[in-house]
Amino acid sequence: MCKLYTKKVLIDMKRIYLTLFFSAIISLVQAQKSEVLKAFSKHSIDPGILSLKINETVSSFAFDSKQVNSTNGTDKVSISKYDPSRPEGQRWELISVDGAPPSKTDLKTFNKAHENHPPDRIPDEGSYKIVKEDQDHLVVSFKYNEALLDKEGAFMKDCISYLHINLRTKLLEKYETKSEKPLKIKILNVTSLNTEVNLHHSKEYKKYLVDDQKTAMTFRILGQTIESVIQDSFSNYQKK
Repeated sequence: MCKLYTKKVLIDMKRIYLTLFFSAIISLVQAQKSEVLKAFSKHSIDPGILSLKINETVSSFAFDSKQVNSTNGTDKVSISKYDPSRPEGQRWELISVDGAPPSKTDLKTFNKAHENHPPDRIPDEGSYKIVKEDQDHLVVSFKYNEALLDKEGAFMKDCISYLHINLRTKLLEKYETKSEKPLKIKILNVTSLNTEVNLHHSKEYKKYLVDDQKTAMTFRILGQTIESVIQDSFSNYQKK
């Protein structure tokens, strides 16, 4: 694969990852589906979960991030920081790549991928369904409103998302998105896509914070099949 395509693919992969990450932490709006709300009432779950604005975490907390990008078995480890108190466009800072200071190419790729936040994606209120209900978990599926998706997030019309709620704690603990069919995302022909975001509810801040995200993607480019797994862990949250 030539260097030009390699750089473009890296940026596109990071933008896909950020699209999924920020879709996981946007406002989930109000679902008026009686089936879901009845289940919430039955299990004494706060219906506010469906109007949760976890994206406020990004706008009000600084945090550290460790990302492991595995492509066809080769790992690349990046350490970065996010600080919402810094000027727009300078809030993300790449600290190191594989234990060494980032190169000019590393910085350019990182900054290009993080130059702006994807816009809010709004769920289709009529798509909410209960797909699992047992003594431990309640799982609610939904799809994003296709008519309101921007160009960069258009592929999400062919994905389905899930909210995993722990019935013992009554808290949201995982958000998941899966592709339902092959996707065309920019120059990538994606055959499968799956992302999982694990969260916890901070007693100190009374907010949901993201612990980690894992995005697995299989795609074809220039006749090659690429297996990519991006794992990000977040730590050292500080209120700004």
